[in-house]
Amino acid sequence: MTTRSADAASPPIESDEVHCRRLLEEAAEMIARGDRRQASEKLWGAAARRIEALAATRGWPFQSSTDGRVIVRHVANHVGNPWISTLFAAALDACQNVYDDDWEDEEFAAVLGEIRELIDLLDAAECELPADLEPPPAKYYRQRHDLAPAASDRD
Repeated sequence: MTTRSADAASPPIESDEVHCRRLLEEAAEMIARGDRRQASEKLWGAAARRIEALAATRGWPFQSSTDGRVIVRHVANHVGNPWISTLFAAALDACQNVYDDDWEDEEFAAVLGEIRELIDLLDAAECELPADLEPPPAKYYRQRHDLAPAASDRD
């Protein structure tokens, strides 16, 4: 699904799915060109955008990589697939590589594949999540975003 921007003369805005996939393709192109930091940024951006979109459909705050980790863990636990959290660690590594730029070339190919898989698994998980699923129960996440304590924490 695409939506139109506020200006009718502007081109359609990409759907979240198209945007994430485009970022992955741009990352692959940048890897091939040797633009390592920008490739890392695109890899992180693809994962972060997918998590942000999932959170937005549920009204969950997403403002940082820490929020992303909490959200991914919550989704992974709910659908019973801890591999989702493991794959998210690769996205966090890509975020860090923007600053460090210390990956070997083969690491880029591996992380590109892992983030593709993460996005696929998040797409599938989103279909399995109930519409009324509460935000992640992590106390610091709820406190940072002024959310009520999780139902599991209430007496």
